[in-house]
Amino acid sequence: MILNPTQNEFIGGFRILQAELNISYDFSIINLINKKRSGIEIEFSKIFSDAYLEINEIIQNYEKFIQNQKLVIKDYLKNYDKI
Repeated sequence: MILNPTQNEFIGGFRILQAELNISYDFSIINLINKKRSGIEIEFSKIFSDAYLEINEIIQNYEKFIQNQKLVIKDYLKNYDKI
């Protein structure tokens, strides 16, 4: 049996290398991310979809505000022309 230090970052686990077979219990950061990839992608999509809805709401409110201000200005100008 050969015990060699690994070049990868580990947060836990071990590897045993034998001539015929590799046995590993790999808790490297990359391996953990790969195992949890679908869950991570789901959480990111939830965050971005919520943010997208909030941004659209803000845009709609701003457009309503602009329309209301245009109407106020038009009414003011109509009243001004009557003077």
